[in-house]
Amino acid sequence: MKLLASAALATALMVGGLSSASANTFDWTFLGGGYSASGAFIGTLIGPGPGGSAEYQLSGITGVINSDPITGPSGFASADNILYFPASTVGIDGNGQTPPTFVDSNGISFSALTTGPWNIFNYITYETGTAITNADACCGVVGTFNVAETPLPATLPLFASGLGALGLLGWRRKRKAQAAA
Repeated sequence: MKLLASAALATALMVGGLSSASANTFDWTFLGGGYSASGAFIGTLIGPGPGGSAEYQLSGITGVINSDPITGPSGFASADNILYFPASTVGIDGNGQTPPTFVDSNGISFSALTTGPWNIFNYITYETGTAITNADACCGVVGTFNVAETPLPATLPLFASGLGALGLLGWRRKRKAQAAA
């Protein structure tokens, strides 16, 4: 009975851990200067960001820029590849940020197969109170950068608890067979 309680506790912790995992996926879009880009970022929570946002270190990126496949993150233009989500409404100087921004002046960099390196960054300094999201691919184009968190499927915790229950049933069946032998 003690082992059964331990298994139930382990399953509950596993299901609870799935809903509060620190690695997140974010859908993103960029539109401006004749470019249309979209895809997904994979980021790990590294701490609180400015203005009540959270700070994520990006470790992966997928997507396309005008049908050109993105090959992965890069360090182009000294990018720190940090994403603020939800968008920060407070600049690094403590003043208001209008509109809210998802990136700082170092930005997020990635490479595409034919168009080469890109950097999406906060173009004008925080001190002006203006945030223009800009993608720098040789000459620089101003556009709109949006990010949305990809939600955890509602059935994932249910699936995990079902797997835990099946494992528990298999263990009990094996235990009964050993006791009968």
